[in-house]
Amino acid sequence: MNALRALAPPPLRPVPRPSRPQPRTPTPRWSRRHSWHHICSFVGPCGIEKDDFLRQLRQYIPGHDYVMVGNVLGLSGASDDRGAAERAGWRFIKESEFAKGVR
Repeated sequence: MNALRALAPPPLRPVPRPSRPQPRTPTPRWSRRHSWHHICSFVGPCGIEKDDFLRQLRQYIPGHDYVMVGNVLGLSGASDDRGAAERAGWRFIKESEFAKGVR
C-alpha cells in the first residue's frame, strides 16, 4: 500500500476563487452588431491619390457596399475625402454623421 501511495500524484488543491466577480470592460456598441470585416479602418494612402487607393481596395477586397467616412474639404477638414469617395464610386458619410450613428 505504501508503494502505491508513493506512485500516486499529490492530491489536487482547490483553486482559490475571487471573492467577488471581476468587472468586465463593456463591449463597444458597434462591435456587437458588426465584425471586423464590416467596419475597417485604414491609414493611407502613401504615394498615390486617395481615390486610386479606394479603387484598389474595392478591386482586391470583395464586398457589396463601400463607404468612406471622412472630411468635407473646407467644411470639416483639409482633405477632400468626399471628392475622393465620389471619384472612386464609394458612398460617403461625414465623420460627424457617422458618430451620430449614420450608416
